[in-house]
Formats: sequence, structure tokens, C-alpha cells
Amino acid sequence: MQRLEDGRLKKTVFIRDLGKKRPTPNEQLAEMFYLESIKYTMNGEGSCWQRVVLKDVTGTIDTRIWGDKINPEYEKYAGSVVMVQGHFTAYEGKPNITIDRMEPAADFEVTDYVESISDAVKEGADNVFSQVMEYIREPYKSLIDELFTPSVSMMERLPLNDGGAYAYLGGLLVYTAQCAQRVYHSLCVINPVKINISLALTAALLSEICKVDLLEQRGIFYRNPPDVYMLGSYACSIIRIMETSSIGKFDRRSRAELFHIFECLGGKTKPGTAEAKIVCEAVDTALFMGGFKADFDRYDKTYPCNMTEMIDAWALERRIFRRKGETDETE
Repeated sequence: MQRLEDGRLKKTVFIRDLGKKRPTPNEQLAEMFYLESIKYTMNGEGSCWQRVVLKDVTGTIDTRIWGDKINPEYEKYAGSVVMVQGHFTAYEGKPNITIDRMEPAADFEVTDYVESISDAVKEGADNVFSQVMEYIREPYKSLIDELFTPSVSMMERLPLNDGGAYAYLGGLLVYTAQCAQRVYHSLCVINPVKINISLALTAALLSEICKVDLLEQRGIFYRNPPDVYMLGSYACSIIRIMETSSIGKFDRRSRAELFHIFECLGGKTKPGTAEAKIVCEAVDTALFMGGFKADFDRYDKTYPCNMTEMIDAWALERRIFRRKGETDETE
């Protein structure tokens, strides 16, 4: 491990590296990992062990604690970062870890365990927001100023969801920027019907705004609260918009047009306006691209040496393909 200037400890051994190692006799290990799960297990012959699943930003590894090293206290550490002491071994022909001891860790670098966006991505998203906001007029501008603008800094640290597309720190920011950018480019072409640019861009920017207030932090990860599961995120975003003072500047028709887009996003009705159609297509494309990345990332972390071109996608629920030899990475 490496001690950073601010006192945090940064990992030097990642799970991805373990898959490439050839264990040597009695090679020791002292490293921090996220303890995803731990379970006491016994086979039919009476042998006991603790099955331990460790995780970092590069992948997951299934390890064991054997014999007199078993400690029920370790089960309390699940869902937190732990210091693991042990040694490298081979299990079922693959490099592995035999754990001698675990204890809670402190002063760790969160990005070693959770994927996060870079400063360059944040800057790119800010540029998108600056570009599209030039086209937003009243009363939509007041709503954006009150609800969206103060939330951007929080979006940089939040995922869109607790799994699947954009489930990394800053994923909410990336998703929102991609939706707004796609809507903006759709509006730049010659349209056969009159489009309310302010309406469409506002809906894109606020489509998941509820997540800023609702996502609950659990350790170094976040999860959706029951509200989102019961109502859906788009309905929760409508509620959040209705709580603003700026919504009072909208007349009845303008509110209906804005909330119609959210109803369409939630699958409650089909797009009945040009703006709703444009925003729904932008959101669908953004979610597909995010799911595409998430599914290939999951596969590559599970099988780091098998850069396949085709997988059965978990998030997208279909077979997907990528160009030969390419990986999907967050800048």
C-alpha cells in the first residue's frame, strides 16, 4: 500500500493483478479490499470454512478462511473495507488468497473500490451543461436555476442507480449530460414541427433529479430508497419539481407538457408531443450505452484475460457485440 499526502492509503495490489500472478511458496499479502460477503460453510464430511468474497474497482475474487483461522466476528465486517492479511495460493488451479486475518480498515482511497469519473469527464459534462443552458428560457430557466444548477456538484459524486447502467460515482452526472447532449443535437436538425427547446432540454436535465436527494449511502456505495422502487424515479422527479417555488411560474398547459414527458419516460403513456418523443429517444439511447458499458465491464472483471467480442448482457437482457480487441472504458 501507498500512503498519500492527505494520509489516505492507496492500494498497490488489485484483484486484476492477482489473476496474472503465479503464487510462490509462502508469499505474504497485506492489502485492503471491500468485503462484499462472508458466509460460514460446512460440507458433508464436516469440514468448515468461511467463504469470503472480496472486491475492488478491478474485479471480484472468491476466497476462503480455513480451520482455526475462522472467526464469526468477521461476518460483521461485510459491506465495508477491510485489511486482509494472508498469503497467495492457488485454488482450483487459479491464483487465490488464503486469509489468516481481517480487520476494519480506515483512511482508504474510495476510488480503489468504486469506479468513479475523472476530472476530464466532469469538465466535459460542465461544458455540455453550459452549452444547452444558453437555449433555456423562462419559466424553465428559473426551474433549472433553482433545482438543477445547485445539484451539479452532488451529481459528480453519485451513481445513477445501485446497479446496471451508470452505477459508478459520477454516473448520475454522465447520464444527465448525455441525455441533454442528445436532445440538443436532435434539436439542431431541421424539424418538420415546431419544438419548444426549453421544454425538451429542461426535461432531459431534470429526468433523474430526484436521485440527488433520495440516494442513500451505505458505506462506500449507494442504493435506491423504497420511494424509487414504489413510485419510479420519474414520478419522484415530478414530486421534487412540484416542491420548488419556480413551478408556480408555469401555467397549466406548460406543467402538463413538462410532466407528460416524465410520464412517457416512466412508461405510463406514449409520447404525444414532439418534445416527449425526442427526450424519450435520448434517454433510451443513453441507458443503452450505459448498460452496454456496464455489461462488458462486468464480464471483463470476471474474466480479465478473455476479451470476447460477444456476451449475453445482464443489464440489457440481450446479446451484445463489440469491436474485436476493444474494451469499454470510462475516461
